[in-house]
Amino acid sequence: MANENDKIKLPDEQLNLLAASFLPVIRKFYKTEQGKKLWEEHLKEQEAEKKEKEGAD
Repeated sequence: MANENDKIKLPDEQLNLLAASFLPVIRKFYKTEQGKKLWEEHLKEQEAEKKEKEGAD
C-alpha cells in the first residue's frame, strides 16, 4: 500500500495534459469487444453492490 511519500504531486495543468493523452486510448479500448465485455461486467458488479447495500439498510 502506498504512503504519502510515494505519491507524485503534479500541477493541475500537467495532470490535465496527462489525462488528455490517455483519453483517446481509453476510448478506443472501450470500443473493442474486450472493452465492451469489461464494461458490462463492471456495470453488473456495480448493480450487485447497490442491491447488496440496499438490502443491508
